[in-house]
Amino acid sequence: MKLVVDANILFSFFKKDSTTRELILDPELEYDLDLFAPKYVLEEVGKHEEEICSKFHLSPQDFDIMFSSLPLFIKIIPRDSFERFVSIAEKILSPHLRRSIRCSISIL
Repeated sequence: MKLVVDANILFSFFKKDSTTRELILDPELEYDLDLFAPKYVLEEVGKHEEEICSKFHLSPQDFDIMFSSLPLFIKIIPRDSFERFVSIAEKILSPHLRRSIRCSISIL
């Protein structure tokens, strides 16, 4: 299954014994997930290093190790790969969905 992960999902990756971490790392390949994230999502996570370390009781070194390992498990997509589709998506999405995406609000 192919999934796009957002910053909130990646924040929870840093929580010890989280389901998110298990799904991303998937050491036994039992979930068969292809994970993708726009590059700016990683940049957003990096901006919150101190908050993540404090909340999940990580040292900066542990954060660096975990953060640098993410591209091993998640395919990072540069903005120029999808930028031309943004205006098309904005035309076909409802105003509610557009606002949610711009504000990085999860939609349930």
